[in-house]
Amino acid sequence: MIRESGVMQVVSGKLHSIAQEMKTTEHINVSESGSVSSSDEHSERIEIRLDSCEVPCVIQTSRCSDLFIGEDDALDIAGIWRSTHIDIYGIRNLTDGSLYLAQPDAVESRKVSLTMAALFGMVFLVMMVALAIHGERDPGAYAALTMVGAVIVGILYILFSLRRWGLFGNSRISEHTQSGGRHELMQAHGALRITSGERHLITPL
Repeated sequence: MIRESGVMQVVSGKLHSIAQEMKTTEHINVSESGSVSSSDEHSERIEIRLDSCEVPCVIQTSRCSDLFIGEDDALDIAGIWRSTHIDIYGIRNLTDGSLYLAQPDAVESRKVSLTMAALFGMVFLVMMVALAIHGERDPGAYAALTMVGAVIVGILYILFSLRRWGLFGNSRISEHTQSGGRHELMQAHGALRITSGERHLITPL
C-alpha cells in the first residue's frame, strides 16, 4: 500500500495493543450579567497499534465506552496518514462484524445548526400567525417578513453547509473529536465499503 500523507486510506491488520489517555479541558463561561462559571469537557485519546503498521492509529472521542475491540481482532481502519500517526475516521472489525465511524467536530455540530433553523422556523410561523390574527391586511408587511425570513434561513444554511463540510469548526468541540467534517466522514464510509444494509451496524465514535 502506498502511504500518502493527507489522503484517506485503509490499513489492515490484527490489533496488537490499545492504550487510552484522558483529556480534560476547562472552559470559562461568562454570562450577560457578568457572573463567571467553569465547566470541564472530557474525552479519551485512543491509540491503536496493528501488527502490520509501525505507526499508531489515533482517535479522540468522548464516546470511548462504545468502542469494543479486543486483542488479535482483525481490523480495517480508514484513516488519514500524518507524519507520526494515522487519524482514525472509521473501523471495521472483521472478527465480530462491528462498524465504527468517527464524528468529526463539524459533523457533531449539525444538531445545533438544525435546532437553530427549527427554532427560527417556529418563530417565523408565530409572527405570520400573529399578523393574521391582528387583522394585518397589508401585503407589503407579509412580503417584507418573508424576505427577512428567507435571508436568515439562507445565512443559517450557509453556516450549516460550511460546518457540515468542515470548513470551520467549533474549537470547544474540536479539542475532543477528530478534525474535519462530513467530507472525511463520507470518505471513511466509502473506504470501508459500507453497504446500505450495514448502516444499522454503525456505532458513532
